[in-house]
Amino acid sequence: VSVIPAAGGIYVIDEGRSAFVTARKHDITGGEGGGEGAIRAPMHGKLLALFVAEGEKVARGQRIAIVEAMKMEHALVAGRDGVIGRIAAAAGDQVGEGALIAKIEAEAAA
Repeated sequence: VSVIPAAGGIYVIDEGRSAFVTARKHDITGGEGGGEGAIRAPMHGKLLALFVAEGEKVARGQRIAIVEAMKMEHALVAGRDGVIGRIAAAAGDQVGEGALIAKIEAEAAA
């Protein structure tokens, strides 16, 4: 197998066949700085578990949900501290790539 780097991805060549593979970044946590606070499905799959409820406080890095895709389980975690403002899917639902699972809102000042 030969791998040749190229702009936007790589070429993989094997026994006379070739494929261009594009690298894509999945932002499932709302970004490093907390971003928009959206928890999104990294790819099409089944939402196996949801570990939070609307109004619940969450901490950055806390597990929010698990999506099963291509026989792999993907843990989705909070990208920032806050409160779950919206749950957009339920355990057992099929979700598309980029589908909103939950939304983390800033915690209201006391």
